Amino acid sequence: MCSQLWLLADRKILEDYPQMQILEALKQRCKEQELDFSLVLMDQIALTVIDGKLGLQINQKIVTAYPQVILVRVPTPTVQSDSDITVLRHLEKLGCRLINRPQAILNCINKFWTFQELAGQGIPLPDTFSYGGHDEFAKMINAAEPLGYPVVVKNTRGHQGKAVFLARDKHHLLDISHLVRHDTPYLFQKYVTESHGKDIRVVIVGGRVVGSMLRCSTDGRIQSNCCLGKCFWTFGEYNPLFTCQCLVSDLNQ
Repeated sequence: MCSQLWLLADRKILEDYPQMQILEALKQRCKEQELDFSLVLMDQIALTVIDGKLGLQINQKIVTAYPQVILVRVPTPTVQSDSDITVLRHLEKLGCRLINRPQAILNCINKFWTFQELAGQGIPLPDTFSYGGHDEFAKMINAAEPLGYPVVVKNTRGHQGKAVFLARDKHHLLDISHLVRHDTPYLFQKYVTESHGKDIRVVIVGGRVVGSMLRCSTDGRIQSNCCLGKCFWTFGEYNPLFTCQCLVSDLNQ
């Protein structure tokens, strides 16, 4: 039985309006359930290894009792493996159950990593090409020609529909290749006409699909993020026809 719960958040994301709603809702729910609730910010934490044992300090105070469950709300697009993921791994090794787990977050911060996970589970995906370096965009234009045109192009670390576009032909790609940011790789994906402006976000708990959200663009654009169009919620199993993005979370551990 869970008696203590933390909300672990980044100070920047906590200032967003939805996060404050989440915080207040959690406080109220924990009060109703008589759970000990604490808000912990990433920049308050110091990780320790003393006498061979893992430990934790919050605002320079040693933590002696760890929560059974930690809800993680960190800005996924900017998650860094050497800082944020290190903190989450530390908490997990201290016996805390994280929602979401570090590996689930890593599966989602890079679009191609997500496709690797989905393909490994046999989920239908559009044909996709990518590359390992940071500056091979122009070279990939020829390699990705089998995908045909128009072709979908995405920054692997993009978010909120940014750095996603539909290239009408090879000349279009060549014209913009020097304009795109090359701090992370891009991927080239076969254009699926019937999924234009649509995707499904799937929520998985304990290895089971518990809900999904069909997101649809309202202005004809290819992007279908919440900040750009309407969202339609359904619950239960989902149709993979429009699957372009999936929240790969396994809370079973």
